[in-house]
Amino acid sequence: MSAALTIEVKDGVSARYAQLIAGLGDRAGMHEAVGRECLGLTRNHLIHIAATRHATAERLGATPSGHWAQAAEKTTETHTATSATITVRQVGIGRATHDVTIVPLGGKKWLTIPIHSSSYNQRAYRMQGLFFAQPKGKATALLGRREGTGKGASVTWLYMLVRSVFQKQDRTLIPTDDEYGVAAKLGVRNYVDYLLARSTGGAN
Repeated sequence: MSAALTIEVKDGVSARYAQLIAGLGDRAGMHEAVGRECLGLTRNHLIHIAATRHATAERLGATPSGHWAQAAEKTTETHTATSATITVRQVGIGRATHDVTIVPLGGKKWLTIPIHSSSYNQRAYRMQGLFFAQPKGKATALLGRREGTGKGASVTWLYMLVRSVFQKQDRTLIPTDDEYGVAAKLGVRNYVDYLLARSTGGAN
């Protein structure tokens, strides 16, 4: 027993599918759709981090700095015929892909680490009346402020000074590879849906 299948393609239909196929060849358009989904995923991920990671601020009793919320605002997308790129321009985001060692720049000798609620998210050079102290034989130092005079004087230590800070990689700062894969597939699907709608007159 044999069977035959005949497919008839009318001119109008073939023209619409030719438009669809031509659209699929526009990789820049497809990568734009992929990039749009991955951009939204990345921004939402950073906003979630900003709302949940306040360990340092909570330990010091300080107001969170909004560091990762700022990162979400600085996240951008670019695309070409060969790729879609998500860029996060924020200090510290490099930890998502590798270990980081932070050292002083511009000829400075120390990094300033806030250790008090009043110095959290504040630049040390903007704080008035600070004095430097380095315990003998210690690799770290302190910046503090004296309050009062004579026997009633007290010191509030505001910053610990260190030569460098090592931060281990934290891949959770950005979405997982699987999450990006899902977003990319959604972008491709949205682009194909757009082309289908356009080829049948359903999109401008």
